[in-house]
Amino acid sequence: MLALKHMDPKKVNTAVRNIRPGRLNREAWLQGALEYLRRTGGSELIISELAEYLEVTKGSFYHHFDGREDFIDAVLEYWHQRHNLSVQTAVEQHAGSPKEKLRTVMRTVYQGEFTNYDLPMRAWALDNQRVRRKLRQTDKWRYELCRGMFEELGFRGEELEARARMFVALVSLEVAFYVKLSKADLLRQIDTRLEILTKP
Repeated sequence: MLALKHMDPKKVNTAVRNIRPGRLNREAWLQGALEYLRRTGGSELIISELAEYLEVTKGSFYHHFDGREDFIDAVLEYWHQRHNLSVQTAVEQHAGSPKEKLRTVMRTVYQGEFTNYDLPMRAWALDNQRVRRKLRQTDKWRYELCRGMFEELGFRGEELEARARMFVALVSLEVAFYVKLSKADLLRQIDTRLEILTKP
């Protein structure tokens, strides 16, 4: 198995399993790009630098992607599918009250550390219109998903909008807060946070 420099083995283990030495499979390239963006703070993706970071040749890249633009689209869709739509799947699999659904959102995001790539994505979006468009779509998707749950709880009008926005901001941007909490602390605080945000 190829060792990916500086990457969290837990995050890339599945992606790089059963690949030939010197060549990454498609998912490993995509996950590697996310890790590279996180490490560089959201700088533009340069294929030659990414290949060096992953310790592979660019030939492996062109085996899976038609070019840089195709790769960027694939990275954005991979991020959206794996770190966003999986939250919706978790909610659908745990039927319950709207409050239980909101709890599932928080637990899934915190447990899976799904927002680890949000800051580099937002930094990348500053200089890339395609990324900015996808991020806008994702933010809208997150907001509408959670807004529906608050609406089920009976909130309406400006209060509905405010609660939904505060919830999404809290869950999405926790990673940006420099006074860090451990994952265990985040999970432990879910009920307290939820009680504050859903109290009539």
